[in-house]
Amino acid sequence: MIGNAFHGEIPFYIGGFLNLEEVTLSRNNLSGEIPSSLGLLRNLKVLDLSGNKFEQCLPHSLGNLSHLLKLDLSFNGFSCRIPESLRGLQSLHFLDLSFNRFGNFGVPLFLREIPTLKEVYLSGNFLSGVIPEIWENLGGVEKLGFSEMGLVGNIPASMGVHLKKLTYLGLDNNKLDGPVPYGLLEYASEINLENNKLSGRVEFSTTKVGQKVKLAGNTGLCVDNNKVGCKRRSGDGVLGQQLKACKKTDVVPDDAVVFSGTSSLLRFDSLAGVLFVFTGFRWFGYYV
Repeated sequence: MIGNAFHGEIPFYIGGFLNLEEVTLSRNNLSGEIPSSLGLLRNLKVLDLSGNKFEQCLPHSLGNLSHLLKLDLSFNGFSCRIPESLRGLQSLHFLDLSFNRFGNFGVPLFLREIPTLKEVYLSGNFLSGVIPEIWENLGGVEKLGFSEMGLVGNIPASMGVHLKKLTYLGLDNNKLDGPVPYGLLEYASEINLENNKLSGRVEFSTTKVGQKVKLAGNTGLCVDNNKVGCKRRSGDGVLGQQLKACKKTDVVPDDAVVFSGTSSLLRFDSLAGVLFVFTGFRWFGYYV
């Protein structure tokens, strides 16, 4: 029942239809609160209430839907905190809570407890805070939308390590700073980091040329000189963003040492205030 201009509220007695496996009421004019009785529908696999006028808090009972595969509540007016009870959605593949009014309680940490997730969209909610270190158990995530969320701090390097199946990443229009983890540009075929405060050298392989990578609005980012020429021949990819060329200041240091207990090489240049880290395949320089 999509786009039928239904109005009013979802009746509480919907919880009596215990054999329901799908409730899709998207793009209507439904309003009010989601009834807590939806949590009784233990066989539900799809709940899509996107594009309505729902408000108030999400009922904690939604966490009882342990067989749910898809939860789409995007483009409504939900507020309060994203309930911790959603950690109970242990079969969930698709989560879209984008463009609501959820409060600034940060990115929910319970996401790391749902390893089945493949797509997560929280864009358009001013959750604020940093991007948490939750990615070790989320290696199956393929699409991630964290745009316009008031996020600050660095993009965790662990995202470039663990999100190897990533095809789409949206982190645009936040206040993120620091370098771009190499793995993100290597794995994701579509990535939007526009309008942040990112800085440093952008690392990517030549296979990324022509793919959809948006980096504009980060005045501190630069690309290697030998890639600048390529970018002017690229239509809509990384290299089409007219990033400035990096200065030739970073070279592989010859006095690096092996850091005990790891495979990384570390060297600190006290004059430049730069920590060089070799990860096993490339050097990175971080201002400290």
